[in-house]
Amino acid sequence: MKRISTIALLMLVLTLLVTAVSASVISFENSQVNAIGDTATVNLVLDEAPDGLAGYSIAVAANDPSVASITAAGFPAWATMKDNSALPASSCTLKAADLSEQVQAGATSIPLATLTLQGLKSGSSSFTVTVTRMSDDSGSKIIPTISAGTFTVNVP
Repeated sequence: MKRISTIALLMLVLTLLVTAVSASVISFENSQVNAIGDTATVNLVLDEAPDGLAGYSIAVAANDPSVASITAAGFPAWATMKDNSALPASSCTLKAADLSEQVQAGATSIPLATLTLQGLKSGSSSFTVTVTRMSDDSGSKIIPTISAGTFTVNVP
């Protein structure tokens, strides 16, 4: 009986840990343009950082590169160190660090990056957002879920 209680307690603790780590969500907004060559700006946002945010490395890619291109990337003021791969491209890697600890524990609606997307042909493309690395102010991993958006080129 003691063994079953120990196993049940261990399972409960593991469940709580996974829930706490997975609580954050990165959102990539839907956007659209009405002509080939037009651009739209989308924000990549982390909904909450219960223990602050130290930094991240994130890859963003158009699932249909014939429809959309990433032409520019911008970073928020808290990102004291920042970098992105060469643009324009159908995918890019974004890296940022909060060396001055501006994103404190309990922060919400944290901007991670702003991307400019350009329509290349009529159609839609979803985007894949992959977190390579993200950590809080204590160095613990943040493993957010992703709410990916779609970019649509509506040509009349």
